[in-house]
Amino acid sequence: MCRKYLLVLICFTHLGGFAQERWSLDSCIQLSIRNNLTLRNASIQSEVANISFKQSKWNYLPSVYAGSNAGMNFGRSVDPTDNGVIKTSFLESSYYVNASLELFNGFSQLNKLAYQRYLAISAEHNQRKIEDEIAFSVMNAYFDVAYFDELVTIALEQRDLSRLNLRKTEVLVTTGLKSESDLLEVKANMEKDELYYIQTQNQLASARITLMQLMNISVSTPLDVEIPSDSLIVVDNTVDGDSLFHDYSQISPTINYYENEYMASRKNIGVSRGAYYPSLKLQASYSTGYYETSKDADGKTYAFGEQFRNNQSQYVGLSLSVPLFVRNSARFGVKQAKLQSEQSKNLLEKAKQDLQLEITDNVNKYIAAEKEYRQAKVQLAADRLAFDAAQKKYDKGMISVVDFYTAKSRLSTVQGQALRARLTLEVKRYTIDFYRGVRFWEN
Repeated sequence: MCRKYLLVLICFTHLGGFAQERWSLDSCIQLSIRNNLTLRNASIQSEVANISFKQSKWNYLPSVYAGSNAGMNFGRSVDPTDNGVIKTSFLESSYYVNASLELFNGFSQLNKLAYQRYLAISAEHNQRKIEDEIAFSVMNAYFDVAYFDELVTIALEQRDLSRLNLRKTEVLVTTGLKSESDLLEVKANMEKDELYYIQTQNQLASARITLMQLMNISVSTPLDVEIPSDSLIVVDNTVDGDSLFHDYSQISPTINYYENEYMASRKNIGVSRGAYYPSLKLQASYSTGYYETSKDADGKTYAFGEQFRNNQSQYVGLSLSVPLFVRNSARFGVKQAKLQSEQSKNLLEKAKQDLQLEITDNVNKYIAAEKEYRQAKVQLAADRLAFDAAQKKYDKGMISVVDFYTAKSRLSTVQGQALRARLTLEVKRYTIDFYRGVRFWEN
């Protein structure tokens, strides 16, 4: 019995340890990537594109078909052996193998191969693009959780401080150093801090649900994230947006995706132009058959094997097809392909413009966030000293409740601003490293 209780205690200890495990940013992103259904579909689409590309290679080989026919003829029929008309029923069967090879089709085959190759490469970059988008969505949600987690701690400290000051004020009222109106003011501010604490808890719960949805895990799963340390980050103020764009655009999955889509559209024009040209095919066939009407001089039907050998026929030839009039489909097909190519080019140019603006904006925000964080730390230190001084004066009845809570409210506000500035700087640091080619969740 003791061993049983000991085993249960050990299990609960392990479960408690698991529940308290903190998630790192890397682990959250990696799990999101594994569980994301959109990314799975992108992976499937990439496989489909690769299969289409492989099929384009196999299309250079000849097509070979084999078949057979068998049936019973009744009534007036043509005798296959001498093409004479007979009225007796008979059994016949035929066997054939046909092969054809495309020799020329206006270079459509060559352009289709290149077209499918570009689409396959594009699908791979699209998969990587979606992975990057997932990583940044999770990163933003992760730091939202970290922000509200820290904010709950700040709100809890402010609430506990209000409770403590309520007890102090009650003592000061009994000693005559504070009035009943001061006590009411303290109670009102304590209730305000209670409400703020509840609100931040709700915001934290909502942020956690958002992160869980991105990770595709149950909302009942314990999720405590690692809070980034409050360390001063050295910012490289020499980061240049133009040079960063030039380097990153060479490896950007988004840019490479649109570039390959554009190259595929150019090849699709060539495919459409192939309809203007003649097509030339090499064809060959082999056939034989068995006929119940094929008989010897004694009226006995020749054996199947003998007929199979004797009835063989072979054919080799060329087939030329020249498009004379196809209801203008070739001309309109080329026009549509050109317009689609123009659209692909515009999408590529827009993607480059958006990326350059995005990088420039993030570089500026990166530098600005560092300055804001430095100033927020200085201001936070000053407000802490001011609050400590206000607390001492309030305890001695030297300042009013309004003055005390003004200092307390300012400290709480600056604590939140400093926290937001620190986490914003962390996000921008990860973003700049990403533009430098560092996929931080893969380290």
